[in-house]
Amino acid sequence: MDKRSLYFIFALGLVMLLPSCGKGPHVRRLQQISRISESDPDSALTLLAHSREAKDHWGKYGRMYYNLVLLKAQNKADTVFRSDSLATVTVDYFRYHGSASERVLAYYLLGRSHDDMGDAPRALRDYYDAIEQADTTSEDCYNTLMGVYGQMAMIFHRQDLPQDEIWALRHYLACVKRQGNQVDYEIEKGQLTRPYYLLGKEDTVLQIIHDVKRNLDKLGAGRAAANLLPSAIFILPSAAIWLRQSN
Repeated sequence: MDKRSLYFIFALGLVMLLPSCGKGPHVRRLQQISRISESDPDSALTLLAHSREAKDHWGKYGRMYYNLVLLKAQNKADTVFRSDSLATVTVDYFRYHGSASERVLAYYLLGRSHDDMGDAPRALRDYYDAIEQADTTSEDCYNTLMGVYGQMAMIFHRQDLPQDEIWALRHYLACVKRQGNQVDYEIEKGQLTRPYYLLGKEDTVLQIIHDVKRNLDKLGAGRAAANLLPSAIFILPSAAIWLRQSN
């Protein structure tokens, strides 16, 4: 039996052992499945499938929370959303119920649905709605906001709106920084090269590349720094010569 199968059996056993309590009969189990989806969305989707029929007998909150966790797991599994119907129903409920983190997540997933469907304006509207719902004292909100700002940055980049992309990336980086992993933070800072290149600010692009490489080297993440350079040099070929001169 491979490691993936063993993990799934462990996860299933853990979920089944959890007591059913909270706002709905299976909320605690769904919360555990939601946590599992962060690292293993496929197993989370399998666990959710076991409750698909039973959920029809749950209360309204339980059914809507099931939808929320299902959409989250599908998004984590890189599902391409072809419809916004389930996400719309879920947002309609959490707009007036549940916690701030649930509302932020619901709007974010609606935005992901609209983005996959090629409707960038509606996706951006959903992402702005998600931001408005956020509780800045909640880590769960910040975790979702990191995805919100990251997706907004990609839309702005596709639409050739570098100033808006910089705005989104700076908020995204603030969320990444809260995670406490300095290496990840430095790597993600490299994304700022894209909008500044579009603005024709080559000196700023070079400075970002230099700062990120220097900081990653100091953190003992030389391999990560090396992986960053090829894409940076592709953006600006003169970066290779400049980096050799500045080291």
